[in-house]
Amino acid sequence: MRRRKSIWQDHVPNTLKEICIKSCVENCEEFKRQLSQDVCLPSQVSEDIIAYVNDYEHKKLCPVIMEIFCDYSEKLPLKNLILYNTEIPAALVHRHKFNRLELHGVDVNLEDGKEFKRVSYEPENIEVLHLDLTSDDMDLDRFHPAYHRKLCLYRKKTWSDEREFIQILTCDLKNAKHIACKQYEMDGQHGGLVDAQSAISLTVLGTQDEYSWQCNPNLLTSLTLSQGELVKENFNQITKLINLQLLDVSFSDTEYLDGPEDCLRELVEKLVNLKSLDISGTDLIRNPTKDTGCDIEGLESRVQTPLEYIGVYHEDIICPRVPAKVVAATDTVDRILTAAEHHMDKAFVLRRILAKYLEFFGRPDSKIDIERGLDTVVQCLEYHLFKDEFGVNETLPISGAACIYDLISLCGEHRRFVDHQELVKKMTLADINLTVKKRILWVLIRVLRLAITSRNEFWSVTGGQGSRAVLNNCLLALWQFNVPEDTAILYREVVEVLIGVVNSREDYHLQKLCILMLNSMVCFAEGDKKKILGVEIVETVVKSIERQVKTTEHSDQLLECSWTTLWNVTDETPEHSMRFIQLNGLKLFLKCKDQFPSSLNLLKNMMGLLGNIAENKSCRKYLMENSGIVKEFSLLLDSQSDGIEVSYNAAGVVSHIGSDGPDAWTLEDPDRQFVLDKMVTAIHRWPVDSDRSINYRSLVPILTLLECEVCPEAQLWAAWAIANLTTYDPPRFARLTVEEGGDKMIKELNLESYRADLRDKMTELKQIIIQNTEQYKNI
Repeated sequence: MRRRKSIWQDHVPNTLKEICIKSCVENCEEFKRQLSQDVCLPSQVSEDIIAYVNDYEHKKLCPVIMEIFCDYSEKLPLKNLILYNTEIPAALVHRHKFNRLELHGVDVNLEDGKEFKRVSYEPENIEVLHLDLTSDDMDLDRFHPAYHRKLCLYRKKTWSDEREFIQILTCDLKNAKHIACKQYEMDGQHGGLVDAQSAISLTVLGTQDEYSWQCNPNLLTSLTLSQGELVKENFNQITKLINLQLLDVSFSDTEYLDGPEDCLRELVEKLVNLKSLDISGTDLIRNPTKDTGCDIEGLESRVQTPLEYIGVYHEDIICPRVPAKVVAATDTVDRILTAAEHHMDKAFVLRRILAKYLEFFGRPDSKIDIERGLDTVVQCLEYHLFKDEFGVNETLPISGAACIYDLISLCGEHRRFVDHQELVKKMTLADINLTVKKRILWVLIRVLRLAITSRNEFWSVTGGQGSRAVLNNCLLALWQFNVPEDTAILYREVVEVLIGVVNSREDYHLQKLCILMLNSMVCFAEGDKKKILGVEIVETVVKSIERQVKTTEHSDQLLECSWTTLWNVTDETPEHSMRFIQLNGLKLFLKCKDQFPSSLNLLKNMMGLLGNIAENKSCRKYLMENSGIVKEFSLLLDSQSDGIEVSYNAAGVVSHIGSDGPDAWTLEDPDRQFVLDKMVTAIHRWPVDSDRSINYRSLVPILTLLECEVCPEAQLWAAWAIANLTTYDPPRFARLTVEEGGDKMIKELNLESYRADLRDKMTELKQIIIQNTEQYKNI
């Protein structure tokens, strides 16, 4: 099986070629226009384009690009074509002269099959052929979920069409050195592959009822027969392959094999050149009845001449002493990872291997290699994500996400096993570069997407616990990173799946994990980034709060964080505030205020949100339409809860409403001047040197009120806010005041028209602001 690139890649800028390839792929129409003129590309660049689009990040683009390579085959020549889990037109194959053709889980569109048959196809150039086609009509890929999905679709091709396509591909393989095909892709008339006499490597893919192959026994050095039925006749054939160096019969059915230990013994004694042997999951693995220096009967002859590699993975048999330099087995953490690496393509066994790997975490006798573990697990998940094979193997993503969680937790700030878990090499999150983090995050995101959107019945195994376990493990794994710094690498994608979980699952624990992370992500985002899926966040969190108030008797962390998220996502984003209002958010505010009157944290979070709404003139009129809101804030002006914070926030809302002038105040109860006078009384009560727990990114909304001559009371609140902030944290807020022009505004403020009580207080605050900003400028 071909492995993907290791995840441990250096974080370097994209090369010019990579940038150009990305531009071509993302602008297909312009790419075609250029090709229709004088542009042509060398085969290496053409193959790099194929490799780029056949990555799981760009999977949807792949069929489109394949059509372009058909239409412009002369200008986009291909010598090597390696594709995974996609759809291609049949014409793609005959319009290029391939040296290497690898189709892994590829669905061939045979609508142009007649054209294909008319063309003189020349397969004699092929040196490497890997043919793994999906099938709509025959039960030949029952381990591949594409078979199950497509049974429900309209059948556009017949088995005879596909069979003829395969025969054309394999009609002349006289120069093919490496061949991998499924049993049904073999020539049934001759009992083997056509013209496989030159092959040095032969692989029969997938599940077979029996083995049959045709080759030159003097040339063949590698034979892979996996997941089929092994009988005595097969062993007789294999032992004649005198130059065989690699033999893989893993997970084959050996139930009807008489004397399996004798067959194994004969095999290794006759195949003197054998270097690699995999008998994992077969009855060939048996412990000896007496001590021979080897824990597998039949392999004792290789004790003095060990193999380079042996696969003896078996769930029920442990064999520590095996004559090989590299071993795939279950008894050590190193061997279980070797098993995962060698059987990465077998989802049905990989899920059990990863589950076994999890058992080694926390054991004092196991030595965890974080680098190798992450590399192996991420590649395993990538492989099956790309093949869409989670549909029939629900425990694979469960185990895989749990492995990532445990591995990342070992290099986080709070290592769970730091006192007793031995590591091959200690790591921190800082040791994992941006490129590697992005690849790990992509895997978790895609598993989450599958769990959210899939309708396959496995996701509802045991009442939906399979789906919940996947979601829980992936979310916990995400939390092991630095949130939000690391998760912001893929901001849109992470936010999208978090929204998906909240909308599709009412589970309290999952809701809490998601909304806490959403809040962290939104707080971290600045400028236009906060607008990415911002409206969707508002809609999602409002729905969550509506569900919570129906089921919750007391305010808790989830409810408080939900309102905090709304507070942060509406900061300086009028469209988000407007969406909250459109969703009857103001009524929801009053409902929560009445239902949870004793929760101070909840109240502060809700008031912060309404403060954001009040800062937007287009939204303020909706506050005026709700007398209950204005009355609440009028009452809260007198509050002394949490120092000045509740009263201060209430005054901020009132100031912004008042800044629109008397005509905009359409309510008779409460009266505008009555409320503004209450606010002035509260401001006189607040110590200007009060400590604050507040985080302003900009002071512009406050400074704007300094210029509001129609409401001196609002100017007073703004002046007090600036005086307090520049006193509480001068390095930060004195700088912001100067940078945003507040020092000039305060100096130009004319206080002559103020009434006496306002003028005296404003004079005091003005002097404090000028003093604080001048001190900052003189530093």
